[in-house]
Amino acid sequence: AEAFVARNGFVVQGAGSGQFQVMNRGGISAANAWCAAGDYAMGVLGVAPATPVFRISEPPTPRGANIVFSLSGAGAASSTGLATIGGSGGASMTAVAARNMCNALMAPGGRR
Repeated sequence: AEAFVARNGFVVQGAGSGQFQVMNRGGISAANAWCAAGDYAMGVLGVAPATPVFRISEPPTPRGANIVFSLSGAGAASSTGLATIGGSGGASMTAVAARNMCNALMAPGGRR
């Protein structure tokens, strides 16, 4: 399968078994990984905005490791890896919420 370059510049590739991974090129944050995962899920897989996307790789991600996601909750991690206030916990967010992480990262003063 072809590699997909998300709007934040991170590469996403299929990982088999319905999973896909955001390739770590150094300095990857959970927000960058979610941005790329959401962009891939909606742009390549064509999922509806409300479709849940699950983080499979348990945070924190070891240095240099790719971050694996899936549209299935089987084997999901214990958390998203993002700091949330009043969140319900869990390891998923909707595809559109994940993709919207790109907007925050690219806003003036955002981290890229």
